[in-house]
Amino acid sequence: MVLTASVLNAQTPVPKVSPSFGVDTTLADVGDIYGLVRAYLAKPDTSAAARAFWSTSDPEGDLHLRFAYQGFPATVLGVTSVAPGDSEYVIKILYATTDDSGRQVMPVALQRLYAVRAPGARFGWLLSNALRRTTRSWPMHRAGRIVFHYAPAQSPDPERAARAAAFVDSVAAIFAVAPPARIDCYVTASPDEYLRALGLDFFPLPSGRGTATGGQTLADQHIVLSGDPAQGEAYLHEFVHAVLGRRIGGGALLGEGLPVWFGGSKGRPASDMYKLLARFQESQPDVTLEALVRGDAGGPRADDALQATGALYVEAIHRRGGFPAVRALLGAPNDAEGLLGSMKQHLALRDSQALESWWRNSARAAAGGAAKLPVPEKPAGR
Repeated sequence: MVLTASVLNAQTPVPKVSPSFGVDTTLADVGDIYGLVRAYLAKPDTSAAARAFWSTSDPEGDLHLRFAYQGFPATVLGVTSVAPGDSEYVIKILYATTDDSGRQVMPVALQRLYAVRAPGARFGWLLSNALRRTTRSWPMHRAGRIVFHYAPAQSPDPERAARAAAFVDSVAAIFAVAPPARIDCYVTASPDEYLRALGLDFFPLPSGRGTATGGQTLADQHIVLSGDPAQGEAYLHEFVHAVLGRRIGGGALLGEGLPVWFGGSKGRPASDMYKLLARFQESQPDVTLEALVRGDAGGPRADDALQATGALYVEAIHRRGGFPAVRALLGAPNDAEGLLGSMKQHLALRDSQALESWWRNSARAAAGGAAKLPVPEKPAGR
């Protein structure tokens, strides 16, 4: 089983924290920092600054909330000084579980945090992120409201940067939302590289062909992580997430489908995703739209098929009502039953069988490059 952020987030807060044999908690600084880590991991969340655990030099808060804290035991592997002085330490924490036999260790994340001395704080120390430390020497380039940070071996492309800046403003205008005042985009060679920059020296990623590149967005912190040199600054899919954040309704179907329709998926345009969906339907004819939306469809391409289905639905809505109709999708239900009902309503389809037929016929038409997808001409209720 490959553990990814979406799977891991279903877990619970860390139940157990213990020091490794190399961590001597009898030492004054080490003991205080270990106490800080235990107290924070009891409830790692964005209220940490208010609870006096997190450094105010990191206004974005903890950047590891989506990754490390998944309910598995945490072992503090080391608390070592960063420099000859004693004002800053690096903390390494391993999150791991075991198989049913208890013999095979299954690591989930290897986290790197920092502790900075703070005499007035509860433990005398505050936690801090790795990102600014890791990237302080990276070259930067600004285009519009986006500040790009370039990992070693990545060269600025002003044309791509300008395209991304214009795209951000365009998406914000289409949805009538205020874009973030600043978006920080980290351009790297791979997901491994941007995860290490975040301070995650290990985090499980999908295996197999096509997994060498990718991107993510920390929307609450207005951070885009671009790990695909072929897209570089113009990782448009992730910029949709950065602009709209939690405003996107419709669960995973629209949460990824809408960015796919605007910005593609891993460098593939929506048109290519439609072809992938048609092939998925042919190879797994027993998988229904309802099963896909409910998360009951298995197989290595189910996630891609769900994203393509979401983009196909956005395409149909746009053809019928333009951008005003697309904008209304932000309020779509997140639960599967409500979402399927909403799809039938907005596509003016009478029942689940008609919705299933629309899904299959639309995928085939889109994969074949049909000029007009088979959807009703008028929106329901108009």
